[in-house]
Amino acid sequence: MRMIPTNILSELNSLLGLANQVDEQIEYWREYKGEEVIIRKHNVQRIREKKDVGPTETRVQQTTYLVRGEVEDVMSFPRGFRLRNVTEYVVNDDYRESVVGGNQQLSPKINGTHNVREINRKFVSFDSIEELEWAEDAEEETRPVREEHPSV
Repeated sequence: MRMIPTNILSELNSLLGLANQVDEQIEYWREYKGEEVIIRKHNVQRIREKKDVGPTETRVQQTTYLVRGEVEDVMSFPRGFRLRNVTEYVVNDDYRESVVGGNQQLSPKINGTHNVREINRKFVSFDSIEELEWAEDAEEETRPVREEHPSV
């Protein structure tokens, strides 16, 4: 009878442990079946704009891509969510950055929300998710910079 080398046994144990972790994660997410979620991915850039007159202005440009839908199912293969009643949209927030009296301030410049598309069902891989919010929490969000400037 041949003996299995120790290093192969430890690798098998590691793989089994990893498989158990994946199963636990999927079971955890299955509790959210029927919940409405928002999957976010955002990008922030600082852009320095040289002006002919006056100081250089810095703009902060934030673009957020959102997928909002109800968790219909949590799948183990491929691993991810199947969402229903899905809306995809983009939120743009541009700010002007300035220094007033030694303090840095952001002033809203341009902002807007644009629906990109709606679809009955969509699969979202766990690997592609950067941020996940529950819709009810997202609806209660505050944006202090916008609230300081009610005209926006």
